[in-house]
Amino acid sequence: TDLLNAISNAAKAAAEATAAALDDAIQVGGRNLAEQTNQGSLNWSWIMQTGDYTKTSVVENGINTCLLTRGSSPVGSWSVIFYSKIGRSKYLLNTEYTISFWVKASVSTNISGCKLLNSNGLNILANKIQTINSATVAGQWAKLIYIVKTVSTEPASTTQGLYLTGMDSSAGVTYQFKDVKIELGNKATDWTPAPEDVQAEIDAASDAVNAL
Repeated sequence: TDLLNAISNAAKAAAEATAAALDDAIQVGGRNLAEQTNQGSLNWSWIMQTGDYTKTSVVENGINTCLLTRGSSPVGSWSVIFYSKIGRSKYLLNTEYTISFWVKASVSTNISGCKLLNSNGLNILANKIQTINSATVAGQWAKLIYIVKTVSTEPASTTQGLYLTGMDSSAGVTYQFKDVKIELGNKATDWTPAPEDVQAEIDAASDAVNAL
């Protein structure tokens, strides 16, 4: 009996130690660094070697989403979906961040590439180190999650944005985006607006009251 109790206690201690180590490995930030999210087509673009697209603000279930639609012209050899307002001044070097967003695509595909760099592909700020989910499901909302790590040396440029690649860019394909979030650590949490956006709404409401 004593032997069984000792074995049981040792197994319990080992399990608790493993759980504690896993908890320690999960780093949660919470604050959204990306700014002006859920403001329709603001800050979104689709950059291609050749080809065309349109972007539209679409309110769905009370959220102002961005709908990107590929045109009929051939896309060329590369294609990038870009969100520019990442809160560039708030990043630490050599640090992990979690990028998440919801997307509803007209096709099932993979948005396999996720980085923070300039729209021209230069001056990288953060590389992807892990993909949690990159798969879209045709006609359904899917939450995509990536872990990135910032570089150890400050880039010369400060105009980096969210740089997405690898997706199907065929003529007529659509991607609808909402709830972009970039946060410190390696665990995705629910979308919240950036504190700067909340303050901007408060200031706008105050100005409106003062104007009465």
